[in-house]
Amino acid sequence: MSHSKISELLPWYVNGTLDTGDRQVAALEVASCDECATDVEELTKVQAAMLELEALAPEPSEYGLTRALAAVEAEEEKKRLGHPWFGWWWALTPFRRALTVSSVLGAFLIAGIFIASNGMSGHSAVVAVDQPPTAVSIDQLSSGAPSRAAIDAAAPEPMPALEKTVASSVPTLRDATQIARNGSVSLLVPDVEAAIANISAAARAQGGEVLSLDDQTPSQPGQRHTAQLQVGVPVDRFDATIATLGKLGGVQSRSVSAENVTTQIVDSQARLRNLRSTESDLLRIMSRAGKIEEVLAVENQVSATREQIEQLDGEVQALKHRVAMATVTVSLQDSVPAAPVDVGIGSQLRDSWNAALHSMKGFTVALVGGILWGVAFGPYILGIALVGGLIALRWRRA
Repeated sequence: MSHSKISELLPWYVNGTLDTGDRQVAALEVASCDECATDVEELTKVQAAMLELEALAPEPSEYGLTRALAAVEAEEEKKRLGHPWFGWWWALTPFRRALTVSSVLGAFLIAGIFIASNGMSGHSAVVAVDQPPTAVSIDQLSSGAPSRAAIDAAAPEPMPALEKTVASSVPTLRDATQIARNGSVSLLVPDVEAAIANISAAARAQGGEVLSLDDQTPSQPGQRHTAQLQVGVPVDRFDATIATLGKLGGVQSRSVSAENVTTQIVDSQARLRNLRSTESDLLRIMSRAGKIEEVLAVENQVSATREQIEQLDGEVQALKHRVAMATVTVSLQDSVPAAPVDVGIGSQLRDSWNAALHSMKGFTVALVGGILWGVAFGPYILGIALVGGLIALRWRRA
């Protein structure tokens, strides 16, 4: 808040009617500005003098107060009725006022309809001619996305009257709209390992990279080798990447999605500008603060604002990265399950011998451990046996 605005708030600061936020700002200004401090002292003296005069002045009589209010009301009524422009309006009854307003609105409505009808008749209507859709063969879809030249060749010739309008409007909409594109492709391949290498090479060729890889190697015979990759490529190479990946195996499924993040980016950028403006204001206040407590309080607010700025700036950058880099999820599955392994007699005997040795080691360790436990707890066992023998001997004698 500027110095001039704070100076205007000083009278309310003195009489204590400001809210908490404005009172804190005014207190900081009074503490750091000698001119404002002098003004507060003078206003305090004036307030004390007025309170003293009010205490000494006699209370007005009820009759005199009623006459004064009636005179003021009569003067105001006279001014309203005597105004050169609006006096006639106040002289009308409520019914005539409503009738006048309705007549004026009706006249404006009729004039608007008349002007609109003349404008429509004065210009030629543009008739939109439906064009047949571009024919793309199934062979082109299976081999990948058709080239731009093929689409332009198959497309019908645009109308001359609309050619300039379409050419000027499409780039504007494309520049203003922020679209995040995502795609997924499911492939059936003869060799998953080779397909992973081919996908990595294709991503690098398109200017992208492999973002993640999940390779599930089969652990039992009869299971299929599967893997899932996530590839990031520039958005202008998205269609070409989808077409290239479709050629690496049998396409089981393919999908493409787009998300409009224009509103999120615009809102985040507006909030970012407001936070940076708030940070600048807090820094100016902190430079003029006098007491240590006030400086620390403003510094805490600056730190919180900077943290919000960094978080929001990270979100904006992430959204822009989503717009610039499209992601494609590729799911791979081996076309042939893993074959069972034929184990020979020698291998089976060797495995049995190793299992027997392992079992013998376990039994030996358990036996030695039991002996050690018996030695450790031997005194307790002997004591319990001795007590039991004495009790049995007494029982027999009895």
